[in-house]
Amino acid sequence: MSDREPEVPSSGYLPRSVPVGPIGNEEESVAAGTALTGAHLAHVAVRSTLWVGLGTYANQIIGFAAVLIITRLLGPEVFGYFALGTFWSSLINLRPKVGLHYAAIREARTDGTLLGTYLTVDVFVAILSMILSLLVALVLWPIGYAREVSVTLVVLVTFECLAATFAPLSMVLEKDFHLSRLTVVSVLASIVAYSTAIAMVFMGMGIRALLAINGLSMVVSGMGILWMCWRRCPQLFTWRWQFSGDLARHLLRRGIPIGLSLTTLSAVVNQFDNFLIGTFVGYSVLGYYDRAYRIATWPHLLLTLVVGRVAFVTFAKVKEDRPRLTHAVRLSLWLLLALGIPIVLVLFFGARSIVSVLYGPAWLASVPFLQFLALYAFVWPIVNLSFWLSAALGHSRVVITLTSIQAAVLVIVGTPLTIWLGVTGTLIGVAATMATALLVSVQYIFSQLPLSLREVFVAPYLAGALTAAVLIGLTERFNLDQFSPLLHLTIVGMLCLGVFFALLYVLRPAETVDRIRYVWQRLVAGTP
Repeated sequence: MSDREPEVPSSGYLPRSVPVGPIGNEEESVAAGTALTGAHLAHVAVRSTLWVGLGTYANQIIGFAAVLIITRLLGPEVFGYFALGTFWSSLINLRPKVGLHYAAIREARTDGTLLGTYLTVDVFVAILSMILSLLVALVLWPIGYAREVSVTLVVLVTFECLAATFAPLSMVLEKDFHLSRLTVVSVLASIVAYSTAIAMVFMGMGIRALLAINGLSMVVSGMGILWMCWRRCPQLFTWRWQFSGDLARHLLRRGIPIGLSLTTLSAVVNQFDNFLIGTFVGYSVLGYYDRAYRIATWPHLLLTLVVGRVAFVTFAKVKEDRPRLTHAVRLSLWLLLALGIPIVLVLFFGARSIVSVLYGPAWLASVPFLQFLALYAFVWPIVNLSFWLSAALGHSRVVITLTSIQAAVLVIVGTPLTIWLGVTGTLIGVAATMATALLVSVQYIFSQLPLSLREVFVAPYLAGALTAAVLIGLTERFNLDQFSPLLHLTIVGMLCLGVFFALLYVLRPAETVDRIRYVWQRLVAGTP
């Protein structure tokens, strides 16, 4: 499964943060967040989560509204082409595989040497990726893939060259742990990209409209980052940017394990199902599956991505202080589960209504896929958090193991079953991957920190299971499906949210109140 929606991407090179605070001269450099300690760090982390969350929600609202229009105008085959082309571009693109962004964030000193080295290596790798994409595209077309798949592959990888030119500036802004202004840049990029794409769809430009979303978002984001750095930290442009071979080797040694793990996660674990369905089943089925996955990623995009993005920086800052690290992980898990589980329940029980309201009756074939994929979000928050914890702690082998095992299970189980059973085999392979990922991730997290499985999981998952039982009972007794899709979805949403949080409070009243109070205190004042 993939983030294959043509949207403002969320990789490390895109805007996530606000201007750097005090940046010294070349000798003084930026030490990202070294002054953030104690309650102030908690305050900044929670506020950062809020701003990233608001920006992500705004982007998703814009994207959902635009895609609602685009989906009703384009057929499933177009989305199938795009999804399969995205798989190949993720596999071919070398930039994420070297992990420069995450290695640079972990550097204590930020100066012209770091920026110059980052830029040189990143641009070189981007050019290699573009050349490789051309070679692969020349092979895919003759062996039976649609021309649109090859074109999507080359165009998406080419956009990476644009991203590489402003990646160092984006890294500096993110490194200082400020998020609000660049969140605005990201939203503006979404507005420009999606509005243009809608106009292109009405002009009959098909898949080119989807490709334009990625390209325009890159351009607008880059302009925003340049403007933000020019206004807020002009010292960056007066520094002497120079290349250091030793630093380049250091960054690559530190970044490649994370980068390879991320690309394994993205290109294989998150997108190999695209490859299986598109190659062995058909582009139309992949289009329905892709639309279902898009909806099912709501908990990931709205919660896991937001919390994980801030958690990585937070974990890296407090990694030497195990009590604070334990508390940060415990709170992150609570936020992900307490907010994510009711969203998943709404997706599962309201799947038919959601598809009908968003995409129309023509897309009802996506409903079974959505109900299955919604369950993935019960597992993904824990997997995501374990990945970023291992990355922050510098456990390179663990990072690779976490993702490699998932990739191996999906490939070994999913491939033969898809050939034998079609899309059903793909779903079985995904389910096996989910189970494996959950076991490995839980084992890692709880081996590193003094956390209790019972304390973390029992209350939210029990509340979720009881809420599901209540929904099943009410559906059978009152036949909620008789209502219009919008009314049905409203009823299901209110029941899931209300029943879940009521049960969570009943099961853990003191903890629920304490966690909410803690988050609020850190949000408004950073009080201890």
